[in-house]
Amino acid sequence: MLRAGTFFMPASITLGAQDAGLTVQSYPSDEVWLSRGTPLTGVTWTPYNTSGGGWQVAQGQNAVYGQVPSPNVVLNGTYSSWQACQSACQANNSAGGPCSVWTWHDANVEPEYRLQCYFRTDGVYAPTAQADHVSGYLAATPNIYVADLSSLGLASVAGLRANGTRMIRARYPNGNPETGGFGSNLDASGWVPPPWTLNPAIQYRPALPFRNNSEQFQYFQLGVGGVCGQPGFAFEPAAGYWCGNQTE
Repeated sequence: MLRAGTFFMPASITLGAQDAGLTVQSYPSDEVWLSRGTPLTGVTWTPYNTSGGGWQVAQGQNAVYGQVPSPNVVLNGTYSSWQACQSACQANNSAGGPCSVWTWHDANVEPEYRLQCYFRTDGVYAPTAQADHVSGYLAATPNIYVADLSSLGLASVAGLRANGTRMIRARYPNGNPETGGFGSNLDASGWVPPPWTLNPAIQYRPALPFRNNSEQFQYFQLGVGGVCGQPGFAFEPAAGYWCGNQTE
């Protein structure tokens, strides 16, 4: 009978015929865990990247491209400058609002969008290069620490848990291993941006042909160059459906 706590086992337990009738159980009302993991005791964590973040501004980028109208995008109003649009988003965020991504249209766009300031309420920042637009977002402050685990004699590290929660492995896009599924999901509280732009150099998305017998994969679309040629996509040639910004 085991009392509350986590018991780390250096090796797997093998039960044979001689163990018939053996019962291993937790003490009533106690939560017990048997773990084959290795506790990271005596490990020193040192800062690797813990500075930066804050509000970022990108000229010639549209963070609401193809999203107007959309339940994830709201029109905040018209402003004479992108600075005023950003200030409005910052004020909304400081007051507990959802704005962490904004896009401002300058005076050279179509009349119906001129000087308009849009907020994204879903926090997604995946802009499309487009002249006469300015976008910005609130970047999380990096919180990356490193530790030397060589003293533990581990052949590899297949996973990590902290405070009982399975940690999300570094990947793009981030995904929660507990939920899985195709492409996993983007429910992580933060992520480490890749060292390259997320935009293809060229995007194609013609109105026709249009597949109207489904709610998914209705349009032909193609991203060429840029992100499509980066490690991890490995398109040959450097083009593909899945690296485009409007993949459905």
